[in-house]
Amino acid sequence: MAYSLSDTPITSLPVEPVKKSKRSKRFNKIKQSLGQSRSSRKKIRSSLGKTSSKRKDFVNTILSARAQKRGRRDGR
Repeated sequence: MAYSLSDTPITSLPVEPVKKSKRSKRFNKIKQSLGQSRSSRKKIRSSLGKTSSKRKDFVNTILSARAQKRGRRDGR
């Protein structure tokens, strides 16, 4: 079924809902918990098991940067 743009209003075009991948859900969880305590940072690091190394590096750099920002209070 081909659409010609002239005779259909844009709103009536079928819209597929965006399905969040497991990966992005996990990543968002990680992003949410970034500013938190050391133990939760450890948890985040250990939960990175299935993520790609690029993402791991990214999260690790953010986490260690956060630790430095806190004056190394609780993130060694």
